[in-house]
Amino acid sequence: MPSVYIDFPPTELKFYCFDNDIDDKMSKKLNKLGLPDLQVEFPENKNKKLYQGDDGLYLRGEFSFESFPVSEATKDSTYNTTFNAEDNSITVFLEGRFFCHNTIDEPAPNQNQTIGYVWAIRINNDKGKIIKKPKDEYGMSSPIEALAEKENYEGGAHKVSFSIHIEREFYSE
Repeated sequence: MPSVYIDFPPTELKFYCFDNDIDDKMSKKLNKLGLPDLQVEFPENKNKKLYQGDDGLYLRGEFSFESFPVSEATKDSTYNTTFNAEDNSITVFLEGRFFCHNTIDEPAPNQNQTIGYVWAIRINNDKGKIIKKPKDEYGMSSPIEALAEKENYEGGAHKVSFSIHIEREFYSE
Protein backbone atom coordinates (compact mmCIF):
# COMPACT_ATOMS: atom_id res chain seq x y z
CA MET A 1 0.00 0.00 0.00
CA PRO A 2 1.64 3.30 -1.07
CA SER A 3 2.25 6.21 1.30
CA VAL A 4 1.62 9.87 0.44
CA TYR A 5 3.98 12.60 1.69
CA ILE A 6 3.94 16.37 1.38
CA ASP A 7 7.19 18.32 1.13
CA PHE A 8 7.42 21.98 2.17
CA PRO A 9 10.19 24.45 1.46
CA PRO A 10 10.86 26.62 4.56
CA THR A 11 7.33 27.84 5.37
CA GLU A 12 6.13 30.07 8.20
CA LEU A 13 2.42 30.58 8.93
CA LYS A 14 0.69 32.66 11.60
CA PHE A 15 -2.72 31.80 13.05
CA TYR A 16 -4.85 33.51 15.69
CA CYS A 17 -6.67 31.90 18.59
CA PHE A 18 -10.04 33.23 19.69
CA ASP A 19 -9.31 35.70 22.50
CA ASN A 20 -12.08 34.30 24.72
CA ASP A 21 -10.44 30.83 24.52
CA ILE A 22 -7.15 32.01 26.05
CA ASP A 23 -6.84 32.70 29.76
CA ASP A 24 -3.77 32.36 32.00
CA LYS A 25 -4.27 28.62 32.47
CA MET A 26 -4.67 28.00 28.72
CA SER A 27 -1.72 30.27 27.96
CA LYS A 28 0.50 28.00 30.09
CA LYS A 29 -0.71 24.92 28.16
CA LEU A 30 0.27 26.63 24.92
CA ASN A 31 3.92 26.94 25.92
CA LYS A 32 4.77 23.36 24.82
CA LEU A 33 3.33 22.74 21.38
CA GLY A 34 3.76 19.98 18.83
CA LEU A 35 2.88 19.65 15.16
CA PRO A 36 -0.63 21.10 14.73
CA ASP A 37 -3.42 19.38 12.81
CA LEU A 38 -3.65 21.13 9.46
CA GLN A 39 -4.98 20.53 5.99
CA VAL A 40 -3.49 21.91 2.79
CA GLU A 41 -6.48 22.60 0.54
CA PHE A 42 -6.71 23.46 -3.15
CA PRO A 43 -9.54 23.91 -5.69
CA GLU A 44 -10.83 20.64 -7.10
CA ASN A 45 -10.97 22.29 -10.53
CA LYS A 46 -7.52 23.64 -11.46
CA ASN A 47 -9.12 26.48 -13.44
CA LYS A 48 -10.59 27.97 -10.26
CA LYS A 49 -8.47 30.62 -8.57
CA LEU A 50 -8.36 32.23 -5.14
CA TYR A 51 -7.71 35.94 -4.95
CA GLN A 52 -5.45 37.73 -2.53
CA GLY A 53 -7.14 40.24 -0.22
CA ASP A 54 -5.66 43.51 1.01
CA ASP A 55 -4.41 41.76 4.17
CA GLY A 56 -2.31 39.29 2.12
CA LEU A 57 -4.60 36.32 2.81
CA TYR A 58 -6.40 34.41 0.06
CA LEU A 59 -10.18 34.37 -0.13
CA ARG A 60 -12.15 31.15 -0.52
CA GLY A 61 -14.23 30.86 -3.67
CA GLU A 62 -17.65 29.26 -4.05
CA PHE A 63 -16.29 25.97 -5.40
CA SER A 64 -15.18 22.54 -4.17
CA PHE A 65 -11.81 21.85 -2.59
CA GLU A 66 -9.62 18.81 -2.14
CA SER A 67 -6.96 18.51 0.53
CA PHE A 68 -3.96 16.70 1.93
CA PRO A 69 -3.60 16.38 5.71
CA VAL A 70 -0.26 17.02 7.36
CA SER A 71 -0.46 14.01 9.66
CA GLU A 72 2.99 13.41 11.08
CA ALA A 73 6.57 14.66 11.01
CA THR A 74 9.17 12.31 9.51
CA LYS A 75 12.92 12.06 10.01
CA ASP A 76 13.23 14.30 6.92
CA SER A 77 11.19 17.17 8.38
CA THR A 78 11.51 19.93 10.91
CA TYR A 79 8.82 22.01 12.50
CA ASN A 80 8.37 24.50 15.29
CA THR A 81 5.09 25.70 16.78
CA THR A 82 5.13 28.68 19.14
CA PHE A 83 2.50 30.65 21.02
CA ASN A 84 2.67 34.45 21.36
CA ALA A 85 0.58 35.64 24.34
CA GLU A 86 0.69 39.29 23.21
CA ASP A 87 -1.72 38.69 20.34
CA ASN A 88 -2.86 35.09 21.10
CA SER A 89 -1.21 33.85 17.93
CA ILE A 90 0.41 30.58 16.95
CA THR A 91 3.34 30.62 14.53
CA VAL A 92 4.08 27.37 12.69
CA PHE A 93 7.33 26.71 10.86
CA LEU A 94 7.44 23.70 8.50
CA GLU A 95 10.23 22.34 6.34
CA GLY A 96 10.83 18.99 4.68
CA ARG A 97 8.78 15.84 4.20
CA PHE A 98 5.66 15.15 6.30
CA PHE A 99 3.48 12.05 6.17
CA CYS A 100 -0.06 12.57 4.84
CA HIS A 101 -1.70 9.15 4.60
CA ASN A 102 -1.45 5.60 3.26
CA THR A 103 -3.57 4.96 0.20
CA ILE A 104 -4.77 2.13 -1.99
CA ASP A 105 -5.05 4.55 -4.93
CA GLU A 106 -2.05 4.86 -7.17
CA PRO A 107 -1.20 7.46 -8.21
CA ALA A 108 -2.72 9.69 -5.55
CA PRO A 109 -5.25 12.19 -6.84
CA ASN A 110 -3.73 15.60 -7.61
CA GLN A 111 -0.20 14.51 -6.85
CA ASN A 112 0.97 17.19 -9.32
CA GLN A 113 -0.57 19.97 -7.21
CA THR A 114 2.07 22.46 -5.98
CA ILE A 115 0.09 25.37 -4.48
CA GLY A 116 -2.41 25.12 -1.63
CA TYR A 117 -4.08 27.09 1.14
CA VAL A 118 -4.30 26.70 4.91
CA TRP A 119 -7.25 28.35 6.68
CA ALA A 120 -6.93 27.00 10.20
CA ILE A 121 -5.16 24.65 12.57
CA ARG A 122 -6.04 22.63 15.62
CA ILE A 123 -3.39 22.86 18.26
CA ASN A 124 -1.57 19.84 19.69
CA ASN A 125 0.68 19.69 22.73
CA ASP A 126 4.26 18.43 22.53
CA LYS A 127 3.01 14.85 23.05
CA GLY A 128 0.71 15.06 20.00
CA LYS A 129 -2.55 15.33 21.96
CA ILE A 130 -5.11 17.90 20.86
CA ILE A 131 -5.46 20.81 23.30
CA LYS A 132 -9.08 21.36 24.26
CA LYS A 133 -11.08 24.18 25.78
CA PRO A 134 -12.40 23.71 29.32
CA LYS A 135 -15.61 21.69 29.59
CA ASP A 136 -18.83 23.62 29.16
CA GLU A 137 -21.96 23.35 31.32
CA TYR A 138 -22.89 20.12 29.47
CA GLY A 139 -19.51 18.47 30.12
CA MET A 140 -18.40 18.90 26.48
CA SER A 141 -15.04 20.20 25.36
CA SER A 142 -13.94 21.18 21.87
CA PRO A 143 -10.45 21.62 20.43
CA ILE A 144 -8.66 24.96 20.44
CA GLU A 145 -8.53 26.25 16.89
CA ALA A 146 -6.52 29.08 15.39
CA LEU A 147 -7.45 30.84 12.16
CA ALA A 148 -5.37 32.61 9.52
CA GLU A 149 -7.75 35.57 9.82
CA LYS A 150 -8.44 36.39 13.44
CA GLU A 151 -11.87 35.19 14.68
CA ASN A 152 -13.27 34.79 11.15
CA TYR A 153 -14.15 31.27 9.96
CA GLU A 154 -15.12 32.70 6.56
CA GLY A 155 -11.85 34.63 6.34
CA GLY A 156 -8.69 34.25 4.32
CA ALA A 157 -6.02 31.59 4.10
CA HIS A 158 -2.25 31.38 3.82
CA LYS A 159 -0.92 30.32 0.42
CA VAL A 160 1.72 27.56 0.62
CA SER A 161 4.00 25.86 -1.86
CA PHE A 162 4.57 22.13 -1.63
CA SER A 163 5.14 18.94 -3.57
CA ILE A 164 3.46 15.56 -3.17
CA HIS A 165 5.44 12.32 -3.23
CA ILE A 166 4.32 8.70 -3.32
CA GLU A 167 6.45 5.94 -1.84
CA ARG A 168 5.66 2.30 -2.41
CA GLU A 169 6.08 1.24 1.22
CA PHE A 170 3.38 1.47 3.89
CA TYR A 171 4.28 4.17 6.41
CA SER A 172 4.17 3.46 10.14
CA GLU A 173 6.02 5.00 13.09
